[in-house]
Amino acid sequence: MLASSWVLYTVNDYVWDRVDPPLAKQSADQPFDPSAEVWSTTKKFLTFKPLIATVKLAALYLYTGSASVTLVFGTAAILTNTGVFYLNNIAWDWYDWYMASPPATAAARP
Repeated sequence: MLASSWVLYTVNDYVWDRVDPPLAKQSADQPFDPSAEVWSTTKKFLTFKPLIATVKLAALYLYTGSASVTLVFGTAAILTNTGVFYLNNIAWDWYDWYMASPPATAAARP
């Protein structure tokens, strides 16, 4: 499950960054817009979640052979994954905005 989560997450993230790239910082004092980032993350999530939920539930059922165990642990894994997905994406977007983005004045230098 870990390998499939990592591969699906990475592919999904790269596809969305190409199809709908994050907003570029226009000035050094431009604030981070969490609502825009949540919307962007939600679009990524809605394409990632059905795939990874299917993989998790199938893997749990194949491993345990029990529908009830799959339901309980699958639900817990899916809910936990949801929280981790959002926290991870928003944290990286915040990092890119404040830490990785070059100041607007640096681009103007010869």
